[in-house]
Amino acid sequence: MASKPNPGLIDDDAPEFTDEQLAGMRPAREVLPPDFYAMVTKRRPGQRGPGKKPAKVAMTIRVDADTLAAWKASGAGWQRRVNDVLRKAVKGRGNGAKRSTRTAKRA
Repeated sequence: MASKPNPGLIDDDAPEFTDEQLAGMRPAREVLPPDFYAMVTKRRPGQRGPGKKPAKVAMTIRVDADTLAAWKASGAGWQRRVNDVLRKAVKGRGNGAKRSTRTAKRA
């Protein structure tokens, strides 16, 4: 059985759209003046746009406290610099393949 709507949430000044009203709606680009539409759809400073670069991936890694403190003490942008160091390390391996940490058994 459906629950009764909360009377405190019903707004007589803004009723729900009917199916007919929804079907008759048109995109904002078609009904707003072009200058106004351009203004309200323009990206704001600092607002992320379509990604040109691949997005970063969050990760968790355990490091010594003094190592992290040193990176943070190096100032703003420390995470980017850590990323750059890791990228160079991976590129330095050639194909980025995992190195074996095993040592050969000696006879």
